[in-house]
Parts: sequence; structure tokens; C-alpha cells
Amino acid sequence: MSSPTILHIDCNSFYASCEVSLRPELKGKPVVVANYNEAGGGIILALSKEAKALGLKRGNPVFQVREVLEKHQVRVFPANLTKYVDISRRIVSIVEELDMVGQFCRYSVDEFFATIPEMKKREDIVSFVSIIKEAIEHGSGIPVSCGIANTYTLAKVATWYAKRYDGYQGICVLEEEHVEKALRGLPVEEVWGVGWRTAPKMKQMGIHTAWDYAQKPQAFIQNRFHITGVRTWMELHGKPAVDITTPPKQQTIMHSRTFTYMVSDRNKLSDYIRDYARRVPTGFDRWPDCFHRWLLAMVAQWLNLSRDFGNAVVPMLIGTQGTHKSTFCRLLLPPCLREYYIDDIKLDSAEQVERMLSRMLLVNIDEYNAKTDREQAKIKRVLTEKNVQTRKMRSDQYVLLPRMASFIATTNDLEPLYDPTGSRRYLCCEVTGIIDTGTPID
Repeated sequence: MSSPTILHIDCNSFYASCEVSLRPELKGKPVVVANYNEAGGGIILALSKEAKALGLKRGNPVFQVREVLEKHQVRVFPANLTKYVDISRRIVSIVEELDMVGQFCRYSVDEFFATIPEMKKREDIVSFVSIIKEAIEHGSGIPVSCGIANTYTLAKVATWYAKRYDGYQGICVLEEEHVEKALRGLPVEEVWGVGWRTAPKMKQMGIHTAWDYAQKPQAFIQNRFHITGVRTWMELHGKPAVDITTPPKQQTIMHSRTFTYMVSDRNKLSDYIRDYARRVPTGFDRWPDCFHRWLLAMVAQWLNLSRDFGNAVVPMLIGTQGTHKSTFCRLLLPPCLREYYIDDIKLDSAEQVERMLSRMLLVNIDEYNAKTDREQAKIKRVLTEKNVQTRKMRSDQYVLLPRMASFIATTNDLEPLYDPTGSRRYLCCEVTGIIDTGTPID
């Protein structure tokens, strides 16, 4: 029986922990990080366990939970990605200076993999990893959880348990004889590489846990989830099949808009965005470049990076029914932000429009050609707004919030625009075939 040698290190509530590490007096107090501003916009991106205990969740709009934040004196910090990357680099330096592990790799800003020497006793593994864990926590102030197993996928399973059960004290060694029990207790959606679209399909096939997944025949997995699914299946069986030391494109079972490896090269990031735009068959040669610029503006709008202007450009996909235009729009957001996408808006309701502008990330004006002249005029007006006045919940008081939403549109009408004063805000792209929405996205 071989000793587990794959180490996974995962920072706990990383963004919130970064803020606490710089302000020790906040230890043990509720802290959240948000794309926040003094006007009250943004959503919660990360939160300490004390904040979670108050019922706050990642993705909560700040203005909706303001009463909870104020009642419990929750400290809210604006996200500072530069700061978090610097702390991540510090963790890398700490581990490298220890010189205790091999093949050390930063998988994301808050996750790391490495190999450790083989050891006969579980206690020796725990003691060995404890040195690394304590060095990281002492040197950076960031609490971490560690999982050790025979494969990368099983190591992440071990970390899942280390995070959730205090008895492990932050370190879980998943030995071969305990793998079955661990997989039986792990929901299939928590398996590394199984995404939000795949998990429901698996459950329809009777695959509810990681153990159910591992018990299916390899041919069954191959036929339904292809080579990436087989690699996950093999890793759950303790057979190494994933190589994270080679960062080129690595597919996963999931359809997501996150990157398998951290992308710090802006040119490479731009290529990812343009590649996604090229999934739309069109004769509009500048579409990838225009879409890239619009997407950056959408993110800037959501993060409230510009207080002087609203994102007033609307890409409009024009094509026949059945070309997957609406699906393309919906897949622009990753699963964790999908609740901030809407394509069923009632423009005659001022209250809904106000909430939509101050809460949503992306609004799809689906079937634009079906909108009345009055509705189209209202769309034209809200496109230029940078702030929105809305009434606080259960109150007669109005507050001024930054507009968060950007717009995209679809239509089956080949000539949808006729207003000479407002049409310049639409970036029209004629769809000449079926959009590829099925291929997994790196």
C-alpha cells in the first residue's frame, strides 16, 4: 500500500483572511469583502466564518443585507486583487524557502499543489504537513486547510473534509482504506471537474456521490463524459491521470467561465475572450475585437470602476430562431454569478427596472423586436444612466445606488433598428449559423 504523496493546500476564505491578516484586531469578528463602494453598490465576494454564521452568503448584494451588516457591525472591505495576489506570492515564497516539498505549483490565487516524501505512518504525514501549514499561517497570517492523498483529485477531496470537520485540525490524510467512506460522503457536484451543468445530468443517471461516480464502468464514463471524465474517474480510483505541472489548455467536464490556471498575461486573457466571441458565426470581421471591448466594459460596470459613465453599448445578436443566441448570452456568466443574469424584464414596472439596474450584472433584452416603441425608448434612456435611485426594502426612503447592469440583446428580425438617434448604441452582429454553445470553455 503506497503512502499518500500529493499535497493540496487551500486558503480559507482567502480574500477575507487577507484583510484580517493586515488588521489582527479583526480576528474572530465578522468580515466581508465586496466589490463595494460608499454608494452601497456591489456584491459580497468573500466572508469570514463569523460573517457566514450571521446568514450572509457570497453573492449577496450589499444593499440588500445592509441592515445585517450594520446591526452586527460587520466590517466591509472593497476587493483589492493586487493585494491578494501579493499575499499569494508571499505564500509561494514561504513554501519555497522551506524546501520541504517537490513539484510545488500555484494552481490559483488561493490553491497550491505539491508532492511530499513517502512516509509509513499517518502521524508522520500530519507532522510533516503541520510544519508547512504553520509556516504559511505564521508568515502570511492566512489560515489554510490541507489534504493529502494519492492523486490530485483525491487530495482535493481530503481538503474538502479538512475544511468542514474541526477534528482534522485543518489536515486530512486520505489513506487508501478510507477512500470509499470519503467518496460516499462527498456530493458529486463537489468532485473536482464536475460542473453545474454536468451534476444534474449525473443525478438523473443515479450518480449522487463521488462513490456513485467511481462505481460506474469506465466505458459508461467514456461514452458520456469523454476523456476528461475518464481522467476524473481514474483519479477517484487512485490512479494518477491529471498533470497540473503542464499549464497548457486542460479540459474539464464542467462548462465554466473560469480558467484552469491563473491568467496574468493580458494578451492571453484577451485571446480567451476573442475565442469565445468567434463561436458566433458571422461576417462581421471586427466582432471579436468589439465583443472583447464590450465585455471589459461590462466587468468594469459591475465592479463600479468608472463612476463617470455607464456602459451604454449593447451587442445585438441578429439571426433566425434556433441559433442559440440566448444560450450564448446566458453562458457569458459563470455559474456562481448566474443569478445576476435576467432575460425576462418588465420595462413597464419602474420598481423592477430600478432593482434590475442596481442589482443585475447582465440583462438580455431577448426578442428585442417584440418590444414596443415605448419600451425601446425606455431602454435607450437607461443605457446612459450611471446611477439609479431606488427605494430601500420595507422603507419609504430612497437611496442613490450605482448602476451595475450591462445589456445585451437578441432578435430574429433582420432589420430591428429604426431610431436614428438611438441606434448608434447597438453593436449589431448578424448570426449566419448555429452558435457553438456545447464545447467546454477553458
